[in-house]
Amino acid sequence: MCKCEDSAICPTKKNMKNLLVAFGFLMLFMACETPIYFDEPQPTNGKTEKGFDKKYIGRYQSTIEKGAFLDIEKDKVTGEWFWEVEKTKAALDTLDGYVWKGDALFYYDKLQNTTVKGDTVIINGNSTEVLFAIGKDGVLKKYQKMYFLNHRFNSGWEVKKLHLATNDELILSEISTKEKMEYLQQVTNIDSVMVDDTSNDVRYYKANPSEKEFEAIMNGSFFKVEEVYVRVK
Repeated sequence: MCKCEDSAICPTKKNMKNLLVAFGFLMLFMACETPIYFDEPQPTNGKTEKGFDKKYIGRYQSTIEKGAFLDIEKDKVTGEWFWEVEKTKAALDTLDGYVWKGDALFYYDKLQNTTVKGDTVIINGNSTEVLFAIGKDGVLKKYQKMYFLNHRFNSGWEVKKLHLATNDELILSEISTKEKMEYLQQVTNIDSVMVDDTSNDVRYYKANPSEKEFEAIMNGSFFKVEEVYVRVK
C-alpha cells in the first residue's frame, strides 16, 4: 500500500501525481512533465470507438505504484488507490477535523478504518476517480491495435496511449516533453504557452500535427511508459 504522511484523506491520483512529481503517475516512476495538448483528438485518422474491446475489460493492478488499481469498463476507465497512514494519538489531536467518539475516529463526519497499536493509530483508506470516460470530453481512438485516450481540457486534448502488451499486461503511456521536446519540435510545430507574459516557464505546449506527423510521433519513441498494470480479474 502507498503511505500518505499528512492526511487520512489521501489525495486523488492527480494530486498524488503532483506530490510524487515533487513525488519526484504518476509519480513513483516519473519526473515532472510539462503537458502537451492537441487541437484535435489524435490520431485524426484513427477509428473513433464507442467502447473498449472486451479483451481489455477487467481489473488491473499497478506494478509500479503499490495499492493502485485500474478498472476498465466498456465506456470508461476508473482508478482506485488504497493507502495507509500512521499517526500518534497526540498528532491526530492537533489536526483539524479528527474527532474521537469513544474508540471510533472520525474525520469530520466520516468514520475512519483504524487499528490502534499502543499510542500509534493506523488509518486505512481508499479513493476512486474516473480517469477517462467516453463522451463530449472523452474520445477513444483506435489505431494499429492501440487505443488512444483523448481527454479534453480548456487548453486542448491530452492524449495517452493504452495497449495490451500481452493478454494480462496493460501499458499506459504519455508523450514525454521533458526528454523528447527537442526531437518532437523536429517532427511537428510546437507552440509554447508561458505561465505569464514575464515568465520564462512554460505552462503547456500546443500542437496540431498532420496525420503523417502524428504517425512519426507514435513511431518515434515519444510516448513514455507511465504505468504498467497486470490483470487481476
